[in-house]
Amino acid sequence: MGAYAGRIIARETTNAPATRKPFVYHDKGIMATIGRSRAVGLVNGFKITGFFAWAFWGALHVMFLVNYRSRLVVALSWMWNWLLFSRDARLITGPAHLDISRERPAAPHPPTDVQDAI
Repeated sequence: MGAYAGRIIARETTNAPATRKPFVYHDKGIMATIGRSRAVGLVNGFKITGFFAWAFWGALHVMFLVNYRSRLVVALSWMWNWLLFSRDARLITGPAHLDISRERPAAPHPPTDVQDAI
């Protein structure tokens, strides 16, 4: 969609003919991880599941990162966490506690006059 919009803008800023080809969306599929080394997906009409789908999901995500260094760091981090059964990179764990039984103290008001600030 972004490439399509870019071509339209470039063409219209160079006074080219104003005819626009319609935008056509191509659905590449859907994928979701559902657990450790497990995923499901529908890619170009093919159903994939299990470890293969999970590895494919990870490879796709790494492939679309911005640069080589990011790809390497993320891939190594994911492999390390997978080998050690580490969950810290993917989940926020621990009990959540919200204390709403007491009022929040009032925030101080910023000075409204130059003399007040001095």
